[in-house]
Amino acid sequence: ACAGRSNLHCLAGGYPDPNNCAVCRCPEGLGGVDCGRLQPSACGGELLATDTWQTLTSPPGKDIMCYWRISVPDGAHVRFRLSDGEFPCSYGCQSYVEIKHKLDIRLTGFRR
Repeated sequence: ACAGRSNLHCLAGGYPDPNNCAVCRCPEGLGGVDCGRLQPSACGGELLATDTWQTLTSPPGKDIMCYWRISVPDGAHVRFRLSDGEFPCSYGCQSYVEIKHKLDIRLTGFRR
């Protein structure tokens, strides 16, 4: 729908919004005009991984989405330890932690 009408370059698998070719439709977790920013959420943010353990927390409650983007230097790895949390699984299983570890963040990551 936006072919030939938009010079917008969407990142991370996003695509021009057919209803507004000036902005992108972004994969879940990303936002901004070109999908280059973290999607706004009630908690979360940008984090640079270091050699020291760091703690990420989420406020208690239902229907809370927290988006974190963890960056590491080239060649480095990240280790996760999920130490506390209740994730009741009802139909559709909407309570979980998901770790997106592929370059294509549209793909489902590890879930717990």
